[in-house]
Amino acid sequence: MPVLAGLTATGEIAFGEQTGDWEKSRETGASVNYASGPAYAAFTVYDLDDANGVGAARRNFLLGGTYDLGVVKLHALVQKSTGT
Repeated sequence: MPVLAGLTATGEIAFGEQTGDWEKSRETGASVNYASGPAYAAFTVYDLDDANGVGAARRNFLLGGTYDLGVVKLHALVQKSTGT
């Protein structure tokens, strides 16, 4: 995976499980990560479409990171989930 100034990005898609309708229960996701020296940060979004193919059944957002002070490593994470 290419790294540009400490940044990497990924994406994924899983087509739905309904024959002839790839939007029903489709899953998509993406992330952007930064790593340089003692610092690491990441933002991720994950989306699951409902079984009818109309809008999101669940959507998750995550933002987190770490910072290594040598003796101690600090960790932080914030998450927001919507849907059922």
